[in-house]
Amino acid sequence: MILRRLVLLLIRVILTFSLITCGSSRTLKASSKPITKISVQSLLDSHHGSAANFSHLQGKLRISLLNDGREMGYNLSMRMAKDEKLWLNATLNIVRVMATTQGVQFYNKIDRTYFEGSFGVLSKWLGIELNFSQLQNLILGQAIMDYAARDLDLTFSDTQYQLRTKNSVGTDYRIRINAGRLLADQQYFAQSEGERSVTINYLSYQTIGDKTIPEVIVLTARDGNEVTQLELNLLDLSFVDQLNFPFNIPSGYQRTEL
Repeated sequence: MILRRLVLLLIRVILTFSLITCGSSRTLKASSKPITKISVQSLLDSHHGSAANFSHLQGKLRISLLNDGREMGYNLSMRMAKDEKLWLNATLNIVRVMATTQGVQFYNKIDRTYFEGSFGVLSKWLGIELNFSQLQNLILGQAIMDYAARDLDLTFSDTQYQLRTKNSVGTDYRIRINAGRLLADQQYFAQSEGERSVTINYLSYQTIGDKTIPEVIVLTARDGNEVTQLELNLLDLSFVDQLNFPFNIPSGYQRTEL
């Protein structure tokens, strides 16, 4: 089923990344132009400090897939408990996804199949270490690679801070941080000398109360000559104190492997 393939692809793209963690340092204020006298560590700390702070988020997620010249779109309900879980539900509960700090589960009512596995299983499948926070950071416009400040070079444009891994690191990761909101404008990661890459463009942001959240996110995955593009539209978002996350794999469903 196309929707099941879409969910698998979204998981693959998202889980190509790892969470970035930083120590404390002085913070950087948002500005229309970059402040050039700033350290990489201070920029990273300020970037993470600009992430929306909340307990629960709900809304809609519109996913558009462009592959082989064909475009398909799906609407999903979305719920998130920060640092704990993300829940996605397609119309009529046809496909339901639950991602937590322990792993990923989903089931498909059309073909009566399901998947469940720890991040260790997915790490072995992809050949890289995984963490739930990757997905959360993607949605919040946060850096999603785990590099120390000493491994990153900092340059500037008129409106952005630009971080890139040094040649000695062995992989190519780049992030452009908007000087005005200190959140990501673009992220890029490449393996195998560019044969496999993912580019994430944050086309627009939305402000809800005092919180800033991405609105339109475009992910472009390249694997050799194959190019797949996903557009994520976050709609009707609201912040609440509590949410339910119903998820039970129906009896009689057959387990599928990734």
